[in-house]
Amino acid sequence: IIAVAVMADISCIIIPEGIEVEEPTLKKAAQEGIEILSTNKTAYEIACKAEKIL
Repeated sequence: IIAVAVMADISCIIIPEGIEVEEPTLKKAAQEGIEILSTNKTAYEIACKAEKIL
């Protein structure tokens, strides 16, 4: 997911449903300056909130 975020110039990734991100992924994200956010909400709930904000 980090490689795709870098290619797409994305600065933040939101991980839904409390999914745990592996340590190597977190380290690579930090190296690339990409924030990883985690929530217990579903991807649908996140998308609905993002749509309201944007």
